[in-house]
Parts: sequence; C-alpha cells; structure tokens
Amino acid sequence: MSKRKKPKTTKATEIPIQPRDDKSIRGWGTLPAEVRLLILETLSNECRGHLAPYASVCREWQSVIEKKVFHCIRIRIKSYKNTREMASSLDGKFDKLGKIAATHRNLIKNIWLDVELHEYTCRSCQEKESSGVSEINGRSMRKAITYLFTTMKDWAPAGDLTLEITAHSPSDSKHWFKELGFGNEDPDSQPGWHDPKHGWADGQQVTPPNGLALSRVYSKLEFRLPWDLPNVHAVTKLVIRRQVRRSLTPIALEGLTGHLEGLESVVYEPWRDWGIYERDKHDKGKYSIQD
Repeated sequence: MSKRKKPKTTKATEIPIQPRDDKSIRGWGTLPAEVRLLILETLSNECRGHLAPYASVCREWQSVIEKKVFHCIRIRIKSYKNTREMASSLDGKFDKLGKIAATHRNLIKNIWLDVELHEYTCRSCQEKESSGVSEINGRSMRKAITYLFTTMKDWAPAGDLTLEITAHSPSDSKHWFKELGFGNEDPDSQPGWHDPKHGWADGQQVTPPNGLALSRVYSKLEFRLPWDLPNVHAVTKLVIRRQVRRSLTPIALEGLTGHLEGLESVVYEPWRDWGIYERDKHDKGKYSIQD
C-alpha cells in the first residue's frame, strides 16, 4: 500500500506580487483590518530585504510596505586603498540616495552611515595605529560625511529624522575583537570562534588583548569637514552609539554638529581615553561643544 504524499505548504514568499483585480483582491478587502495588518506584518518579517516588489500588489500593500522599506536607509561605505575607486563607489551610492522621490523621503526616519576603515593584518594587530592609517581613516570619514551632507542639502524637514554614524575596520573582528561588528547583534547566532593566536578558544576569550591592540580599536577619528560644506536641515537627531569603539575628536564632532541646522538632540556614547593627558584634552573639547 503506497503512502500518501504530504501536501506541500505554500511559503509567504510565494505570494503573487502582480497587481490583480479579480475575486482574490476583492476577497482581501473583506478581511477584518486587524487580520490584513497581521498578514502584512508577517510578510514584512519573513521577506526583509526583499519587500519592495510587494508594494505593487495594491494601494493598501503599498502604503504599509513602503513605510517599512524606507524607514531605515543604510549606506555602507567600504574601505578602498585607491582614492579613485572610493570616489566611484561614493558617487554610485549617494546618487541613488539623491534620486529618492520627495514623497518617499518623508518616510525615512533613520539614515545609517556605516563607514569601513582601513584593514590591517596580524603584523600590526597588536600595534598602535600609525599616523598614516589614522590619516586614511579620517579621510574616509570626511569624504563619506561630505557626500552625505551634499546629497541632503536640499531635503526639507519632514518630522523626526535620525542620522546614525558607525565606523569600524573589517579587521577588528578578524583578530582580537571577534565580538565587534554591526548588523548581527544576536549573541546566540555567533559562531564558536576558535583562534588561539588571538586569545579565543571554543567561542570564549581566554587571553585578553594587550594595551597596544586595545589602543588600535579605541583610537581617535580625526578629520575636518570642508568649510564650504552645505548645511543639512532635515536631520533632527545624531546618534553615535557605544558600539563604535573609536571616538571622534572634539574638532570632528563640532564640525559635524555645526552643519546639522535642524539638530534637536545628540546621543553620543564615547569610550574613555587611556592616557590621562589625552583624556583631559578630549574631555575639555567635549565640554566646549556642550557649552
């Protein structure tokens, strides 16, 4: 006697995305509003990163899905050794941002500028960051912020808009600081790192990094924004979280906030400096900005 095959289940991602005017759409309208919203919320959770095509199903789907698609815009700037390659990459990324229609700009509530810094190898993972590398990192930050502000200079204020800035080297998590990273903060999903050379065994850090390795990851980001950089009126909140180990110098922070004319609040969670002299100098700079 042959076994009956189990019927195949239809996944949420298999929902047709072409606009339809037949009975199936009319049937959708007969569902209670809370049920329709629950279905759209489920679809949004299961299809993150691939939601945009579903906005074409009908106007109700469009209004819900577009809010989620445009809620947070992440701009990831990769590290390039070649200045021309970096300029080409920045042109492409910010050209897309500039082409977002004004009606969709009003849906944006968070812009995440994620800047990758200069990569390094094991030869220097336990050494203080050189002045040359610091200059490269500062230049990367300066260019990324300059491109962003230039793109947003004509954006009109449209309610709350948060600008969040993060910066890290892809090499940070390849050496002593395995836990550092952005975009996947769930500790349960992290692999069992085993890298005895960098103090990790079976997912646990058994040997701490030395002072020089720490100073590299907790180094300063120093840069001066162009004096003629246009001001931005649409951003109301600036966020630089504690997850960003590197701290901005007072000059960099002052230049950043000075060009955000619509700024209402700042969330800045810097780490304390190691040296007494550097800590005192940095704190005095922060107080002058706050005053």
